[in-house]
Amino acid sequence: MLDMNTLTKQTVAEHANVVSEPQQKFLYPFSGAGCSYEYSNQLVSINNQYEFIDDEFHNIGHGAYGDVFKGKAFDIGRQGFRPVAIKRMAEINVKCHELEAMKRVQNPFLVSLVDICQDENHLHTYIVMELCDIDLDKYLLSQENGLLTTSEYTLVMQNLAFGYFALFKENIVHRDIKPQNVLLILSPNGNGIQIAKLTDFGVCRVLEDSEGKLSNIAGTFSFMAPEIGANILKTSEYGCSVDIWSLGCVLFQCKTGHLPFDENELCRLFLHCACSNFYDVDPELPANISKTDTALIQGMLTADRSKRVTPEQFYAAALKSMHNKE
Repeated sequence: MLDMNTLTKQTVAEHANVVSEPQQKFLYPFSGAGCSYEYSNQLVSINNQYEFIDDEFHNIGHGAYGDVFKGKAFDIGRQGFRPVAIKRMAEINVKCHELEAMKRVQNPFLVSLVDICQDENHLHTYIVMELCDIDLDKYLLSQENGLLTTSEYTLVMQNLAFGYFALFKENIVHRDIKPQNVLLILSPNGNGIQIAKLTDFGVCRVLEDSEGKLSNIAGTFSFMAPEIGANILKTSEYGCSVDIWSLGCVLFQCKTGHLPFDENELCRLFLHCACSNFYDVDPELPANISKTDTALIQGMLTADRSKRVTPEQFYAAALKSMHNKE
């Protein structure tokens, strides 16, 4: 029987499909954990329409199930091309729900799907997507104290609310929202962020309807809602509320430069949630943050999901912020 003395981040990972937070930059995702990836340094051509170079310079992301490269999409006759992102996945790692979600929703605040291809030997599937400039995690690391400016925060908050609401309307639960899965297009004049987009639907699920529920553990530990982690102790059904929690963690980090909860605090939340013994967490936000932003973030980080901000309320808050500047 697990208790607070044995419930740790490692325990959760051992019992679940938890996305590991990167420890080593170059891990080959197709041949087993711990196997170092060696780039072929070869040009990879896909159906004579797309291509990328399999090298470190063109690699822009590593995930649990695939690598992402900066590539080219050629027009008819190959007279011109546009830059794209190409995610290469081993066929055995292809998630039908990921492809379904990407096909199902098109929104300016979700990374756009361009095409889905297979190689001749059916060993790999390639997901061709629009190319963005940088992910939010790397952008925060490049900023002073790891923070967004007030105007950048408002823009990112609004974009995430609008993008997520499009998923919510299609009954899609993302389950792995974190700064690495928020891609940014930067302003061409160098004045910060132009647009933020949600990406990576590798562990998402499409529910049959708005009342549908899930009960397995998935996601990234530091951004995991209590009702997901509670499944290590007992069956705990959940839905879109888990994404609101993760979004709250992202917004908290954008305002403070750090995560709202450490490992011990999260494990305590998981335990209390499993016992339906909720308590107010209210992670502390700096005094210079507006009351509106503080109330929204703390409302998204409410342990009791029945009292947590809903997707509709998050969307409404974003709309209101467009008209009411404090």
